[in-house]
Amino acid sequence: MSNSNDQPEESSPTQFNGQRDSGPVSLEFTDSELFRNDTVFVLSSASVVKPVGTAPGEMCPVADIKNNAYFALNDNHPHWRRMLSNSYMRTMFTNSAKPSQKQTRVLRLFDLDHRGWASVEHCLQYSRLEPIDPEYASRFSMGDTKSHALSRAEASVAKKAGLKAILSDEQVRDWEDRRPQCTLRCQWAKYSQNEDLAQVLLATGDAKLVTIEGKSRVERVERELMIVRKMLREGRDGRAILGSTTEEEVTFDSILHNIDDDEEDQSFSVSYMIPKYSKPKTSTNGMSVSLPPTPVSSAPVPSSGVKKDTEGAAQPDESRSQPLKPMNVTDAMAYIQSIREHRDPSVYDEFLKIMTEFKSQRINTPQVLERVATLFKGQPSMIRQFMQFLPPGHVLQSADVEKSDAQPIYVLTPAGSRIVIDPSTGRIQT
Repeated sequence: MSNSNDQPEESSPTQFNGQRDSGPVSLEFTDSELFRNDTVFVLSSASVVKPVGTAPGEMCPVADIKNNAYFALNDNHPHWRRMLSNSYMRTMFTNSAKPSQKQTRVLRLFDLDHRGWASVEHCLQYSRLEPIDPEYASRFSMGDTKSHALSRAEASVAKKAGLKAILSDEQVRDWEDRRPQCTLRCQWAKYSQNEDLAQVLLATGDAKLVTIEGKSRVERVERELMIVRKMLREGRDGRAILGSTTEEEVTFDSILHNIDDDEEDQSFSVSYMIPKYSKPKTSTNGMSVSLPPTPVSSAPVPSSGVKKDTEGAAQPDESRSQPLKPMNVTDAMAYIQSIREHRDPSVYDEFLKIMTEFKSQRINTPQVLERVATLFKGQPSMIRQFMQFLPPGHVLQSADVEKSDAQPIYVLTPAGSRIVIDPSTGRIQT
């Protein structure tokens, strides 16, 4: 490891070309834009709890260690190195209870290209093998029908299974060319869809993030992960990473496409999966570690109706909180069909518009909930049923349905926070 005072010659920029509606966008960053040379963190799914900068291969300025500059990592997420690794899964021990069953909706960490993924490693193995053996590659993903057991296997098992496929020299070169872009897309999907993980990533400040690979202990600089960190911090549009040339219009069929119809899924609660997150303060290294606002379109959703002060708000009876029942395709079709047959045709058009903006990440989860609650104001059942379309990890907490028409609707997020919806006014509190 080089001395922290030595400034190495800057390497060639990492490049990825995407598209926005206005034309080509180039994501081009130098080393100095992505990390500082005096701080190195080593990520690993097998890491043990150690203070920031003290694990083997790590370094951190003494002043930052003494001042606990990275307290958000040390205090709130002792297993943060595991959470940032490509092998991280929701079943991995990170100072929270381990789910007892490997169910699709528990394991589904993020969605990408109309498929669900249990980890970045699963997605990378699929990307590596898909051009060679699509049928075998599909075993690593969680699709719309019953998924292969490999899609639920531990990431280390998935990696070993993927490496069993022998690639020719040409195929190896092809994968090495494609790997940076594939990794970048996987990392963006993972962190943009999981607020708790994004908070952990941002809490690393400008540290250089690396992993140690293979028996030879080769250090790999996680440039793609640091690009995602930079873009999250700056609130940049992820469509450039995902390679979206235009906004994909949501249709009746596309809404149903991502509904998981795995018959083995059972109801579950994420309250035992993810520890509650305490919002971090600004660290002594000058880097804010709080999550930036999610980028929205040039015409953002009005927020005048969103109350930030939840003091005095009614709280649910925790003993009666119920986990979200997995939705099957029949339920989704009935829900969408009821909207299509609404007496006001503009309701269906507005619903598709909302889903289009939500899918393209122009609006975030609280904003889409406010839009839907406003659209179906006074119709609590329609608002509750929409919860089935939220990203993995969100849980609907409700009282007795027969008595809850005028009661608030509570949604528990993966980060442990709660969104409160007033179905009579369409307003939300976060």
